[in-house]
Amino acid sequence: MYSSSSMKPSSPSQANQDADDAKTYKELYQRCTDLVSSWPSRQGLSYLQLFRHEKGWYNGVTPLVGTMVADELFAPRPSDIVVATLPKSGTTWIKALLYATVHRREHPADAAGDHPFNSLGPHECVKFLEYQLYRADEAPDLDALTDPRLFATHAPFDLLPRAVVAAAPPSGCKVVYVCRDPKDTLVSLLQFVNEYNSRNGRELVAVDAAVGFFCDGVSPFGPYWEHVLGYWRAHRERPEQVLFLRYEEMKRDPAGHVRRLAEFAGVPFTSPEEDGGAVDAIVRLCSFDNMVGLEATKGGRTQLTTTTVPNSAFFRRGEVGDWANHLSPEMAQRIDAITEAKLYILAMDGLPKLTANELKSQRARERYTALSVEEKAALVQRNPENRERKNSASTSGTGSQTVNCQPSFQPVPSSTPMSSSTPDVAAIVCDVGPIDHYANFPNSVRKVALMDSNKKRRRGGGRGERSPAH
Repeated sequence: MYSSSSMKPSSPSQANQDADDAKTYKELYQRCTDLVSSWPSRQGLSYLQLFRHEKGWYNGVTPLVGTMVADELFAPRPSDIVVATLPKSGTTWIKALLYATVHRREHPADAAGDHPFNSLGPHECVKFLEYQLYRADEAPDLDALTDPRLFATHAPFDLLPRAVVAAAPPSGCKVVYVCRDPKDTLVSLLQFVNEYNSRNGRELVAVDAAVGFFCDGVSPFGPYWEHVLGYWRAHRERPEQVLFLRYEEMKRDPAGHVRRLAEFAGVPFTSPEEDGGAVDAIVRLCSFDNMVGLEATKGGRTQLTTTTVPNSAFFRRGEVGDWANHLSPEMAQRIDAITEAKLYILAMDGLPKLTANELKSQRARERYTALSVEEKAALVQRNPENRERKNSASTSGTGSQTVNCQPSFQPVPSSTPMSSSTPDVAAIVCDVGPIDHYANFPNSVRKVALMDSNKKRRRGGGRGERSPAH
C-alpha cells in the first residue's frame, strides 16, 4: 500500500534528481536529529530515552525527528483524513473502524475472507506519519496513494504538519481525534511498555513510577491533558475539520460512531446499506473478538521507527474503568486532581464575554432541558444535593431553572468506576461541565489551577510558550 522510497527512475536525469533528493532528505533528517539530540532528556514512561521538545512534548529521537520532517514535507489533500490519538487511547480500534468504513465498498466488511485485515494489521492499513512514513532518511511516495488517503499520528495538535493546521487557506484535510480516560490510558500504556521491556530483557517500570512520569508529562507525546485540550479547542474552532470522539462513548455505541465517521469522511451510509446491515458488519469486523483471531494479528508484526512490534501487542480488552484493578486510590486521586485543575482552566477560557454565573446558568438550562426523563432521573440520583434542589424545584414550579447540578455529565452505568468528587473525562468535552463544577473544587486544586492560569496569562498564551509543567 505504501512505498518507503521514491519511485524507480525512468531515465538517467531522473536518477540524478532522485540522488539529489535523497541527499537533501538525509541532510534534513540529520539536522533534525542533531537538534533533538541537543534537547534535555530523561527516562520516562517509555522504552525509549525521552527528549523534551521545545514546546514541552516528550518522545524518543526518531519519532520527534519524524514529526519535524513531516512538518516540512507532508502535503495534504482535501480528501485526506488523519487519525490523532495519544498512545493507548483506542488507536488500533479507531484505525480499523475508519479504514473499514471508508473502504467498505471495495472491501465489504461481511466478505471477511477477502478483507485486507486478514493479511494486514490496522497499523499497516493506516500508517503513522512520524513512526512509519517519515523515518530512516527517506521521504515516502505518498502521491501514489489513491483517495481518500488515511494517515495517523500521536503528535499534539500544535505539532501537526503546518499544512494540516493552516487556517488560511485551510487544507481541507480532516482530523479524527479520540481521547480516553487518563487513568485507563496510563494503565494501558504501562502494560504496553512493560511487555516490550519483558520481551527485550529490560527492567519493568513500576506502577508508582509510571504514575509520576504520566503526571509530569514524561511519556510519549505527553502531557496528556494538554494533548486532549489542544484537539478539543481545535474541534470547537473548526468542527468541520476536526472530529472529537471519546473512547468510552465509542464503546457504548460503536454503531453510532461508525455512522459519525462515515458522515465526517463524506461517505454516509445509504438506505440500502443500512437495511443490509453494513454498519453492524463493520462493528463485528473490527471487534476485539474478531480482530484477535485473525492471522495478521496472531502472527504479523508492525515496523515502528527502528522497532518491530508483534501485532498482538496492540490488542488488549480495552475495558472502561480497568484502571481500578491497577491503581491505588491515592494514585487515582493524584491524576483526578490534575484533571480537575485542567478543567478549571478550560472553564475560564473565554469568560470575559459573560460572567461565570451567567454562562453557567444559560448553558445549564439549555443542556438540562435537552435531557430525557430517564437521564434527568439518573442525574438526580447521582448527587444527593441535586436531589434536594430537584425536590425544591418541583414545589416551586421552576424546575428547569434551578439546576446547577452538572447537567452536561451524561449518566453512566453504575458499574463504571467513578470518583465521588471528580467528574470523568467527559467533562473536558462539554459546554457546561467545567464551569458548573469549578466552584466545588477543593481549595488546593483551585490554587494550583489559578497559579497555572496566571502563569499562562503572564506568558501571553502564545502557541510556542505553553508550559510543559502540570
